[in-house]
Amino acid sequence: MELPILLNRIKVVKVFSLFVFFVTAISCGAGPAVEKASTGKKETPPEAVANSPTPGEVVADNPTSGQVVAGNSAPDKIESIYTSFGDKGCKEVETDEEGLLYRGECEGVGDYKLILLESEHHQSLNVVAPGGRELELDLYKISVSTAWLGEKAEWRVRREGGKVKPLALIVRINVSQDPNDPYNSDKNKSYLAVAKITDEAVCVTDLVEPSVKNQNEKARQLADASAGKPCQDIGQLAHPSAK
Repeated sequence: MELPILLNRIKVVKVFSLFVFFVTAISCGAGPAVEKASTGKKETPPEAVANSPTPGEVVADNPTSGQVVAGNSAPDKIESIYTSFGDKGCKEVETDEEGLLYRGECEGVGDYKLILLESEHHQSLNVVAPGGRELELDLYKISVSTAWLGEKAEWRVRREGGKVKPLALIVRINVSQDPNDPYNSDKNKSYLAVAKITDEAVCVTDLVEPSVKNQNEKARQLADASAGKPCQDIGQLAHPSAK
């Protein structure tokens, strides 16, 4: 074989080998990127995590009306939904009831609603059950002193068959300890009232004192176990020595 022909063939082999090498290198480098994209995982921006509601956050304070806060939305899990007592959550309705300064119909969950009542020194709630039956919680009986509710009510609910079923209601009640300065936050006691919601009854079952450690979580525990408890007079719960 002539030398020029042999040299030309050697050059062709080298060029082909280099081509194969570069193709292989490019393929290997793309492998991990293709694999990562196939997972479909989307990174969450840090600020989104920081602004997300925390499961079991403060009772009746931070979440907006109708917002669900729960660690797990599985059918057998109990969640929280909040109703605001502000103008966006309640609509004033006319009333001729003696001593009543305000009556507002508020948002609820499922087929239940709330009625916010306000007199000169007290606020209270009624629960409107399916069918329109209005059930009084008599929260005003907690004290003869000025007493007013927190900004929101917390519904403890479970989802059944695609529907929201309320199990209990938690409401903060602030009771004044100074008749000369009733709305001084440093001179009041802040309770959490728990009311069960069943087909048979809607009534107060427990009252969590402000001195109780982890007051909010304790109220939720009592609410989730309230179905079989008897109805209680909130005044006697607040002042057991007066029984």
